[in-house]
Amino acid sequence: MKKDHSRTIVVFGMDNFSRKQIYPFRLLARHGYRFDVFTNDQVGGSHENVNALEDSSSCYILKKDALARFLQIFSYLFVQRKNIAHAEIYPGGRYAFIYLILSKLFGLKTIAVEWGTLIDWDILPGLTKFSMRVCYRYADIVWYRELYMKKMIERFGSRSSVFIHNAVPASPQTNNDIGKEYTFLWVNRLIRHRFSDWFVDILAEEKFARTKNALLGLRWGLNDPSIDEVQDYVISKKLKNLQLYDFIDPRPFYLNAKFFVLPASIVFCNNSLLEAMACGAVPIITDVEGSRMIVDDGLDGFVAKNTKEGFREAMNRAMRLSPEEYANMSNGAVRKVARRFSFEERTKKILDLYLNLEKSRKGRLN
Repeated sequence: MKKDHSRTIVVFGMDNFSRKQIYPFRLLARHGYRFDVFTNDQVGGSHENVNALEDSSSCYILKKDALARFLQIFSYLFVQRKNIAHAEIYPGGRYAFIYLILSKLFGLKTIAVEWGTLIDWDILPGLTKFSMRVCYRYADIVWYRELYMKKMIERFGSRSSVFIHNAVPASPQTNNDIGKEYTFLWVNRLIRHRFSDWFVDILAEEKFARTKNALLGLRWGLNDPSIDEVQDYVISKKLKNLQLYDFIDPRPFYLNAKFFVLPASIVFCNNSLLEAMACGAVPIITDVEGSRMIVDDGLDGFVAKNTKEGFREAMNRAMRLSPEEYANMSNGAVRKVARRFSFEERTKKILDLYLNLEKSRKGRLN
């Protein structure tokens, strides 16, 4: 499809444009959109990953100095304003409200894309909170992906919002054989909303001594006492049946783990959970808001009571599965993700959002 630069979407404030974002953005590009992405490039590789969209999209690294960044965005919008369909603003930073104000100044429709910062609301700096509130209140629409976000966004004055949850691509490989290397697998950041202490405490019990397990997600040098405390506890257990890793490629682990564990106060719609299910790992999650939208207990995974005792019992139930029962549950997890959490279904919802925003913009111009 020939690319029309009047269908450019400018994206402000992404921490990084990572490899996992290539596929979902590419699906949108196939419908005629291109993207100008302004990112902090915190992890690196953003230029290469945006270039991989192969649709003339462009990557801009945000200036670090406040005035220089302001001038960078102002100059871009001044030149490109007539070519832009709308602006998408990630509100999880102190400069986000500036992106919103400048977008409004140049007459652009705006979407605030809430992608997870709200989970840390009570420990965010004051300026970041102010910036986020402005974005929620004055963006034309807020796109949120987690159920818990809705009440907070509305409390902060959002005029309109849409719920479009996470999705994952189909895995090129699946494994539903119970004879896998790892019994239980954790792939997530260690934060206070996830109960890694439950996981390691349970694995320390005699009943689980002969299992082989893995935890991926340790991070270093963050200067965050809350994360350091959680990680220090896990490391201090020195479990012989638990291998600890930093953030490394999880796919080989997804394919070689029987069960994926996520004891947490927020489960819906964890990306690692969906990726693991797509590979055939059977999920064990806590019974919190939205959990049963992902897992049907006993059919494609286990939904545990939201206590350590409840999670222990679910892990015990999982270990009692026969090979046939495991294969059925594993296949059920793969089918669930393909049916309800595919990028193709998510793309349809995003395109509807774009279309409605475009109609409102044309209506205002008329």
